[in-house]
Amino acid sequence: MSLSCIIVDDEPGARLILENYISKLPHVSLLHKFSNAVDAFQFLRNNKVDIILLDINMPEVDGFSLIDMLSHKPMVIFTTAYSDFALRGFEYNAIDYLQKPIRFERFVQAIEKAIRWNKADNTEEPEPEHITVKADGITRRVLLSDIYYIESLGNYLKICCRNAKYMVHMTMAEMEAQLPPMSFIRIHKSYTVNTKYVTSANDTQLRVADATLPIGKTYKKYVTEMLKRIK
Repeated sequence: MSLSCIIVDDEPGARLILENYISKLPHVSLLHKFSNAVDAFQFLRNNKVDIILLDINMPEVDGFSLIDMLSHKPMVIFTTAYSDFALRGFEYNAIDYLQKPIRFERFVQAIEKAIRWNKADNTEEPEPEHITVKADGITRRVLLSDIYYIESLGNYLKICCRNAKYMVHMTMAEMEAQLPPMSFIRIHKSYTVNTKYVTSANDTQLRVADATLPIGKTYKKYVTEMLKRIK
């Protein structure tokens, strides 16, 4: 399944970087690039778009105003040099908030999140109750409700559950593709947690069951907002 997107950013260099990133992802297609929100608005009035890669601080009409003007609102990934807008960005139900300069790895994470949200919005099937993994040469069904958190260890993942731990050979991105996005959130490049078991959190770490895990700097505002929504 391919998702369509547009780029709205008044900086030519920023548009070029995002276009290059998109060209490396076979499941995302770039429909158009815009240097201002007015032209983007005219395009969006007549064309269906799945994702807007949207700068915030632009002349004449800013990114927030563009979203306000739209009757049909696509998924939004904010791309900006300013961290001050992060919480307001999530008030607009943004999929993600990327602070410039944007690393390719971080961009991929945002797109994967959009794919999961789109899949959840377009299916009538209930969330899965388990995942299937191969650990120690044995294929196992692991209940999602039993998973505390998942830790990335090089080319392997450690799945920490209520009564067991499993080592599996796969990437975090591959694992996240199987997880319901509102139940499991990425808090660090090395950790994804089950929000059901989050008991406390501060600016730098959170408590999941009996483990204390770090919150990555690039994930801090996202984690804070997501936990507010869930709790």
